[in-house]
Amino acid sequence: MGWDVLDNGIEGPGDEARRPAVAVRRRAVRVSLLGLGTVGAGVAHLLAANRADIARKVGCGIEVVRVLVRDPGRARATTLAPGVLTADPEVALGDPAVDAVVEVMGGIQPALALIVRALRAGRPVVT
Repeated sequence: MGWDVLDNGIEGPGDEARRPAVAVRRRAVRVSLLGLGTVGAGVAHLLAANRADIARKVGCGIEVVRVLVRDPGRARATTLAPGVLTADPEVALGDPAVDAVVEVMGGIQPALALIVRALRAGRPVVT
């Protein structure tokens, strides 16, 4: 499943008692973006452009594996891997490869209904 065992790097007098022996971290958090308009495209771009810095600072990468859009055939300002775009909420929310959902659609509906579905499925949601 892609887990690494790493030292958590806490240093200093007395920290040994509070420090766990190891910290377990993922190699990447795989996200599904709900929306790829102005905000969603910006988020996708920033995640790609800052991939190395994020991985270094956070301890794991963030990978966009699904993006829910109204029209997957529409020209986009951002480039994503083939098969990432979908118009099907079941694909975006039900993909077992997705660790978390990032809602960047705006508005109340269908965003709210999709967030509720993701939470009920046990997925963390960022909005």
